[in-house]
Amino acid sequence: MNSMLLSRTLCVLLLAVLTGCNIPPSKEFIDPVGPDAEPCLQFCSVQRIQCRDPIEERREICKARYEIANRQYEHCLNLRPRRICSRPFPCPAANFSVCSDQYEKCFLGCGGRIRYPDDPLSGLQ
Repeated sequence: MNSMLLSRTLCVLLLAVLTGCNIPPSKEFIDPVGPDAEPCLQFCSVQRIQCRDPIEERREICKARYEIANRQYEHCLNLRPRRICSRPFPCPAANFSVCSDQYEKCFLGCGGRIRYPDDPLSGLQ
């Protein structure tokens, strides 16, 4: 039983290290020019908001449920210290990568460019 806990802990630590090292490079968005550029970019912004809002809403609902479950857990521990109480799992971080990818595609579709400072050739046309 103890080795199972150690194994899980090592897996979580390994996952944290691997995902922590996978930080995407910073980006510079170069706005398009032309008569259609501004309305197109406004459309992209609205689309990004519409993508992010439900994700944020689900996260808030999860956090509210977690707080209730955590209070119930603590109440359980206070009532009967020897009783087995189920600790709730915290909510995962919100993942907006789909929204970011969608925005970038829209931005590029409007004629914008994305430059990565670490790559001197990016963003050139």
